[in-house]
Amino acid sequence: MTINIPTSIISNPELTSSEKLSLAVIAQISSNWNKSFTYSNHFFVDTGLARSERTVAWVLKRLKDLGYISVEFHYDGPIKIRRITIDRDKY
Repeated sequence: MTINIPTSIISNPELTSSEKLSLAVIAQISSNWNKSFTYSNHFFVDTGLARSERTVAWVLKRLKDLGYISVEFHYDGPIKIRRITIDRDKY
């Protein structure tokens, strides 16, 4: 997979390198899946984007707090499903 990261994200001093890479991956995947991305924290750990689920939670919270993403939660029975949407104006 080729990931294009806008210069505005790469040069943004308020984002850490983990946040920049995670945001770029989310943007790339969500552009292929109708502009949203359903995920589990395992995805980020299993692909090497984060060392732990705790790191994933922290990165996603920061990106949400900064307005880069929105996160919606719903349940499919006992399974908690999270959907991330990129704020295309900010990205």
